[in-house]
Amino acid sequence: MQASAGSQQHAQQINVRIPRDYGFFDQETGNIQERPITFGVEFNELFHLFNRQKLDINLLRLWAAYQIREMRQMEVKKVAILDPVVFNYGVIGLEPEKDHSRTLAYKYLVACLAKYPDHDFILFLLNLEDHWVTLLICLPSLRCTTSIHYFRRRVFEVGTGNPSNHSLTLPGKWRPREN
Repeated sequence: MQASAGSQQHAQQINVRIPRDYGFFDQETGNIQERPITFGVEFNELFHLFNRQKLDINLLRLWAAYQIREMRQMEVKKVAILDPVVFNYGVIGLEPEKDHSRTLAYKYLVACLAKYPDHDFILFLLNLEDHWVTLLICLPSLRCTTSIHYFRRRVFEVGTGNPSNHSLTLPGKWRPREN
């Protein structure tokens, strides 16, 4: 199946504006957002989704923003949804050249834990080599462990202990550099 009548849709997109209080990752500053941000969802991404070919990161960002808006309208206050743009194995893999991206993902997760200290759950999506996994961190238990295993290999584990410490244990080279 092809896009309608062979049209050139690869350059067209829908722009999505995220309010500054949504807690998304600002790719320009490398921090949790402090201002409204905008990203684009290209029409060919919608075409691929419709035909079950692939799921693009910007569609998942749009889904996360939609879910945040819906939860606010329903007055669900104890669940935070994080921006999936930084949780992509292709960007934060185990290779040494990806240290900076892993550190950004780590800092974003810690900033979100600090932003949502009274929340019960933090939900985020992780892309593991063309496969998306939904992760839910349960905060009120004070002993929170979430492991991800993919093809018998542990990818990372959120540390156990008091969540107010914002500890994140990453095996191997998955630790941020000390400045």
